[in-house]
Amino acid sequence: MTEQLQSRVRTGVRTTMIGTLLGGAIQLITMVVLARLLVPADYGFFVVALSINALSVQFLSSAIERAMVVEQDATLLHGRGLMVAGGLTAVALLVFAFTALVRWSLGWQVDLWLLAIVLAGQSLSGLATPSRALLRRQLRFGPLIGSELTALICGNLLTASALGWLGFGGFALATAQSVSFLISGTWILMMAPEGVYRPRFRRLGTLPRLMKDVAKPTVLEALNGQVAPLVVSSVLGPAPLGLYNRVYNIVTFPVQLLVGSVNRVLLSSLVSVASDPVLFRGAVHLMVRAASGLITPLALGLAGSNLTFVAVVLGPKWMSAAPIIPFLAVAVWGTMFGGVLGQSAESIGRFGARARIQAATTGSLVVALPLGSFWGLEGVAIGTMLSCLLYAGLNMRLTAGMLNESVGTIVRWSSPGWCAGASCFLAARAVQWSGGTVPPIAMLVAQMLACGTAAFLALFVLDRDLLFHISSLLLPKRGDAWIRQRLSRG
Repeated sequence: MTEQLQSRVRTGVRTTMIGTLLGGAIQLITMVVLARLLVPADYGFFVVALSINALSVQFLSSAIERAMVVEQDATLLHGRGLMVAGGLTAVALLVFAFTALVRWSLGWQVDLWLLAIVLAGQSLSGLATPSRALLRRQLRFGPLIGSELTALICGNLLTASALGWLGFGGFALATAQSVSFLISGTWILMMAPEGVYRPRFRRLGTLPRLMKDVAKPTVLEALNGQVAPLVVSSVLGPAPLGLYNRVYNIVTFPVQLLVGSVNRVLLSSLVSVASDPVLFRGAVHLMVRAASGLITPLALGLAGSNLTFVAVVLGPKWMSAAPIIPFLAVAVWGTMFGGVLGQSAESIGRFGARARIQAATTGSLVVALPLGSFWGLEGVAIGTMLSCLLYAGLNMRLTAGMLNESVGTIVRWSSPGWCAGASCFLAARAVQWSGGTVPPIAMLVAQMLACGTAAFLALFVLDRDLLFHISSLLLPKRGDAWIRQRLSRG
């Protein structure tokens, strides 16, 4: 990368990291509070509505935004907000009508009121899609973070907690979700209004053609993410779905919290160096090492502290789902690691290859989950894990092919992170076995400290240069220089 681009990337990573940490704290508080106010069945009905939205309106919105981010002519984004919102609304009405027909004919357990609330909020937020894409293209992540934090506080936390305390159950979750959509969209429009004002209809065909390519992997990503909720709901019912979803979310949450801020900046920075093979290879090399070094220790640390994590975050009534956390932690690793690798393919327009990987993964999930459901939630979790490992493996092969390297090279780049992850798992288990009657919160703190120490020592020995890169991205120059000096002495 050029020095100017590196500076912008560092600023973007730091901004998003701060915002992500603040947002993570808010989400953690929200999880803890709502787990005490609601029951698994409430989450089950809400998750079905979310899954339908994710496969329709949210999928389309995501595909449009991705197409706008990679479009070379930024002027095409101006004045497109009303058209995007109108298209999303039309899709939402069709989806609602189709779902109502399926519910009436097959007796599917879906709450149409919850679905209507979620679809309405997602459709209206489409007004801000071009503005959000403009901000991402300009690496202006401050307004994006501000909108998300405001939405999390006013929507997910305050609205959901108040309505949940009043006994609205799943409606509390659906209403809070729509409020969050609207608050975030309003903030974005204030920061980048050129995406909406003076509606333009000229050159309408350019974006749909690009969106067609982007939508191939996007629709399959959406399918891959929502197959599990829909299968569990139809086979096991809303309450088991609520258990599965909450546990999967609390495992995904800290990993996404750590990776999300860097991942946002990643696509924009990779697009900037995609034309230079040397710079692109160096960026992908660092990306693979960083993804493995960040994701693996956290995912396997969660697997090792499953009982304590559920007890602290969700509470006693959710403990029956704790045994599936190790399987879901490995599944989250596969999804996150494979997703980060897939960004490199998208940055150079390899949408077809990404689509084929998603198709293979989704197909494996469709087969594995119904078979696994015969053994309850544990079987579903194992099926999810196997499918996600396939996803990671295929993306590793794709990344190796783009660089004219072998898969073994990608494995070698990733191996320090895997060793750090194994150290985290063993450290968390050791603390759990020796903890005795220690209170859960104290046990979790001890496990976190043990995992952090184990991961740092493993990376210090195996990939010290990665620690230098991470410190340069996250710390001011003085702090980075001090860290480098101390590590170099070691």
